Order: sequence, then C-alpha cells, then structure tokens
Amino acid sequence: MISSKMGKNLPVIVIVSHKQSKIGKGGCMKINILYKEEKEWFVGHIQEYPDYESQGKSLEELRDNLIEIHDDIRKGLVPDAKPFQILEVAI
Repeated sequence: MISSKMGKNLPVIVIVSHKQSKIGKGGCMKINILYKEEKEWFVGHIQEYPDYESQGKSLEELRDNLIEIHDDIRKGLVPDAKPFQILEVAI
C-alpha cells in the first residue's frame, strides 16, 4: 500500500509492507519514505536511513528499491547502517 502526504520539505510515502513471512507471524512493518521528483525520476530515502538514497521511474519502483535496502539493513548486510532517531515536537 502506498499513500502520500506532504512533509515540510518533501512528500512522504508511508509504506506498509505486505511481506509477512519476513516480518513475523500476522504482523507487518511500516516505514516512511521521503521523496522528490527530479527530471522524470522519483528520488528518495527511508526516513531513518537518509544516507541510503535510491531512485525509480515510478513511486512503485522507488518503493521496491528502498524496501530492498531496508531488508538488507535488517539482515545485517549493511553493517555500518545506523538509523537516525526521530524526535516529534508539537508546536
């Protein structure tokens, strides 16, 4: 599932992964993707991992590329990947 909303600077895609077999029995995982359009490409990154950027000709291709990156990080295949922390502030 893909839904899009505007963040402060970039649109945000909220992805709910349907890969239950990799995530756990009956559960699903949610990740936030920040993206922008650049010359007919969608360029973006996972909110917690801004150092790992990808691109796609469509939002679906970008999503698939970033889910693959996220899976590699979760499996320990990217040993130096450290997530940024998110601090939500109400103003």
